[in-house]
Amino acid sequence: MATWVPPPPGHYKLHFDGASRGNPGMAGVGMAILDHNAVLISAQCHALGSQSNNFAEWQAPSLGIDMAISLGIKHLHIQGDSMVVTQSVLNCKNFLANLASDLAAFHKIVERDDIPHDVLPEYMPPPK
Repeated sequence: MATWVPPPPGHYKLHFDGASRGNPGMAGVGMAILDHNAVLISAQCHALGSQSNNFAEWQAPSLGIDMAISLGIKHLHIQGDSMVVTQSVLNCKNFLANLASDLAAFHKIVERDDIPHDVLPEYMPPPK
Protein backbone atom coordinates (compact mmCIF):
# COMPACT_ATOMS: atom_id res chain seq x y z
CA MET A 1 0.00 0.00 0.00
CA ALA A 2 1.30 3.43 -0.94
CA THR A 3 1.26 6.38 1.42
CA TRP A 4 1.31 10.07 0.58
CA VAL A 5 4.54 11.83 1.50
CA PRO A 6 4.09 15.59 1.72
CA PRO A 7 6.55 17.98 0.15
CA PRO A 8 8.42 20.35 2.48
CA PRO A 9 6.61 23.52 3.62
CA GLY A 10 6.49 26.07 0.81
CA HIS A 11 6.67 23.30 -1.83
CA TYR A 12 3.85 21.71 -3.80
CA LYS A 13 3.22 18.25 -5.21
CA LEU A 14 1.80 17.57 -8.66
CA HIS A 15 0.06 14.22 -9.05
CA PHE A 16 -0.67 13.19 -12.62
CA ASP A 17 -1.97 10.29 -14.65
CA GLY A 18 -2.90 9.61 -18.23
CA ALA A 19 -4.77 6.67 -19.71
CA SER A 20 -6.52 5.42 -22.80
CA ARG A 21 -9.29 2.90 -23.32
CA GLY A 22 -7.61 0.81 -25.97
CA ASN A 23 -4.28 1.59 -27.53
CA PRO A 24 -5.05 3.81 -29.29
CA GLY A 25 -8.41 4.68 -27.85
CA MET A 26 -10.29 7.42 -26.07
CA ALA A 27 -7.72 9.01 -23.80
CA GLY A 28 -7.60 11.52 -21.00
CA VAL A 29 -5.41 12.99 -18.30
CA GLY A 30 -5.84 14.21 -14.75
CA MET A 31 -3.63 16.40 -12.60
CA ALA A 32 -3.84 17.72 -9.04
CA ILE A 33 -1.54 20.07 -7.13
CA LEU A 34 -1.48 19.87 -3.33
CA ASP A 35 0.45 21.83 -0.74
CA HIS A 36 2.46 20.34 2.14
CA ASN A 37 -0.73 20.04 4.23
CA ALA A 38 -2.46 18.03 1.47
CA VAL A 39 -4.72 21.00 0.67
CA LEU A 40 -5.88 20.85 -2.93
CA ILE A 41 -4.58 23.93 -4.76
CA SER A 42 -5.77 23.08 -8.26
CA ALA A 43 -7.04 20.11 -10.24
CA GLN A 44 -7.81 19.59 -13.91
CA CYS A 45 -8.79 16.82 -16.28
CA HIS A 46 -8.73 16.86 -20.06
CA ALA A 47 -10.11 14.58 -22.75
CA LEU A 48 -7.52 13.93 -25.46
CA GLY A 49 -9.62 12.14 -28.05
CA SER A 50 -8.28 8.96 -29.63
CA GLN A 51 -4.63 8.62 -28.54
CA SER A 52 -2.16 6.03 -27.29
CA ASN A 53 -1.65 5.41 -23.60
CA ASN A 54 1.94 6.68 -23.92
CA PHE A 55 0.73 9.94 -25.42
CA ALA A 56 -1.67 10.38 -22.50
CA GLU A 57 1.03 9.57 -19.93
CA TRP A 58 3.34 12.21 -21.45
CA GLN A 59 0.60 14.85 -21.75
CA ALA A 60 -0.35 14.60 -18.06
CA PRO A 61 2.90 16.00 -16.56
CA SER A 62 3.17 18.53 -19.38
CA LEU A 63 -0.30 19.92 -18.65
CA GLY A 64 0.39 19.70 -14.91
CA ILE A 65 3.58 21.75 -15.30
CA ASP A 66 1.58 24.30 -17.32
CA MET A 67 -0.89 24.44 -14.44
CA ALA A 68 1.94 25.00 -11.91
CA ILE A 69 3.45 27.74 -14.07
CA SER A 70 0.09 29.52 -14.32
CA LEU A 71 -0.19 29.41 -10.51
CA GLY A 72 3.31 30.85 -10.05
CA ILE A 73 4.55 27.75 -8.23
CA LYS A 74 8.33 27.71 -7.95
CA HIS A 75 8.92 24.55 -5.89
CA LEU A 76 7.20 21.55 -7.45
CA HIS A 77 7.58 17.85 -6.77
CA ILE A 78 5.87 15.54 -9.23
CA GLN A 79 4.45 12.08 -8.71
CA GLY A 80 2.91 9.72 -11.21
CA ASP A 81 2.47 6.03 -11.83
CA SER A 82 4.33 5.93 -15.15
CA MET A 83 7.86 4.73 -14.48
CA VAL A 84 8.93 5.71 -18.01
CA VAL A 85 7.78 9.31 -17.52
CA THR A 86 9.11 9.75 -13.98
CA GLN A 87 12.51 8.23 -14.82
CA SER A 88 12.72 10.43 -17.91
CA VAL A 89 12.11 13.51 -15.78
CA LEU A 90 15.28 12.62 -13.86
CA ASN A 91 17.11 12.66 -17.18
CA CYS A 92 16.19 16.25 -18.10
CA LYS A 93 17.83 15.96 -21.51
CA ASN A 94 15.40 13.19 -22.44
CA PHE A 95 12.47 14.96 -20.78
CA LEU A 96 13.30 18.23 -22.53
CA ALA A 97 13.24 16.41 -25.84
CA ASN A 98 9.64 15.39 -25.11
CA LEU A 99 8.39 18.47 -23.27
CA ALA A 100 10.79 21.18 -24.42
CA SER A 101 8.55 24.22 -24.32
CA ASP A 102 6.96 23.43 -20.95
CA LEU A 103 10.18 22.57 -19.19
CA ALA A 104 12.07 25.48 -20.68
CA ALA A 105 9.49 27.82 -19.14
CA PHE A 106 9.38 25.77 -15.94
CA HIS A 107 13.16 25.79 -15.47
CA LYS A 108 13.16 29.59 -15.76
CA ILE A 109 10.93 29.96 -12.69
CA VAL A 110 12.03 27.02 -10.56
CA GLU A 111 14.88 27.33 -8.10
CA ARG A 112 16.15 23.82 -8.77
CA ASP A 113 18.76 23.86 -6.00
CA ASP A 114 15.88 24.05 -3.52
CA ILE A 115 14.21 20.90 -4.85
CA PRO A 116 15.63 17.66 -3.45
CA HIS A 117 16.54 15.64 -6.52
CA ASP A 118 15.86 12.40 -4.68
CA VAL A 119 12.23 13.48 -4.27
CA LEU A 120 11.62 14.84 -7.77
CA PRO A 121 10.10 12.81 -9.34
CA GLU A 122 8.55 9.98 -7.37
CA TYR A 123 7.25 6.77 -8.91
CA MET A 124 4.04 5.48 -7.36
CA PRO A 125 2.97 2.08 -8.67
CA PRO A 126 -0.69 1.88 -9.62
CA PRO A 127 -2.99 0.17 -7.08
CA LYS A 128 -3.60 -3.53 -7.60
